[in-house]
Amino acid sequence: MRSELDSYTLRPVEADELQQLVDFIVPLQADPKSRCLHVDWTAEGILADVQDLNQPFTEAFCVLVAGDTWLGVLGCDQDLEAGRGWLHGPFIAAVVSNSDWQQLAGALFDDLFSRLPASINRLSNYLELSFERGLTQHADQGFVPKGISHIYRADYQAVSSQIAIRTITHADQAVLAALHDQAFPQSWLSPAELSSTLDETHQVLVAEHQGQPAGYIRLSQHVSLSEGTVDYVAVDPNYRGLGLGRQLLLAGLDWIFNQRNLQTAFLNVSDDNANARNLYKSAGFSLYQSGVALDWWRPSKF
Repeated sequence: MRSELDSYTLRPVEADELQQLVDFIVPLQADPKSRCLHVDWTAEGILADVQDLNQPFTEAFCVLVAGDTWLGVLGCDQDLEAGRGWLHGPFIAAVVSNSDWQQLAGALFDDLFSRLPASINRLSNYLELSFERGLTQHADQGFVPKGISHIYRADYQAVSSQIAIRTITHADQAVLAALHDQAFPQSWLSPAELSSTLDETHQVLVAEHQGQPAGYIRLSQHVSLSEGTVDYVAVDPNYRGLGLGRQLLLAGLDWIFNQRNLQTAFLNVSDDNANARNLYKSAGFSLYQSGVALDWWRPSKF
């Protein structure tokens, strides 16, 4: 392996290597000690994730090879307008030793930063708690952990809300944009995008109290898997304690399971948000995965 490491090459993944890319990632995602939570851990899900990027996978993924042997892969899904990127990996072959793992991962990051568009100011990743080598490498690269978060999952169930929940209207936008900005100040979805990005597979539902918008839930459907996601749910602090959060959540599950006919729902929640975790459990969600969210911000002189 040492001679291979001394002669590796970094290059973009080629158009005819999609299946090879998926096959390389699958066993690494199966092991919590090498799992990136931005990526599914089934072959079908990984393929769907790779095909659902903002740019072609040939532009998003770089592979490190020695001869014909793949040693490592790192992907970055970029939104140039938002100035953000989301990492997929690094994925390093299981046969690589710990010291060589850091060398290869560092080479992949060096390549990523050398190609990073000037408009990208923030990179994010989400690693399994036990992915210690990955967490160390991200710290070395200047990523800052935001704390432990959990992914919760709910499978199909018959649900309905006990109060009237409606879709967002133009009249709601200013109030809910302010609530979104207050509840999620560093969200990947800007307040303006909360309602401007709606289509058949994205929805915002609103709860009212005495005729006023008091909370919302933002939902999305996976492009190719039978999965829906609760992207955000928030209730105005003035209206908390009225059960609106649970009713919004039930209405969201109704949209996912009954209106979109999907089989599984996911959501993400911070470890320190005990009230929200209890709410999700009461609505049928259970803990699926736990990890550490990490952010890198472009230095003023890069």
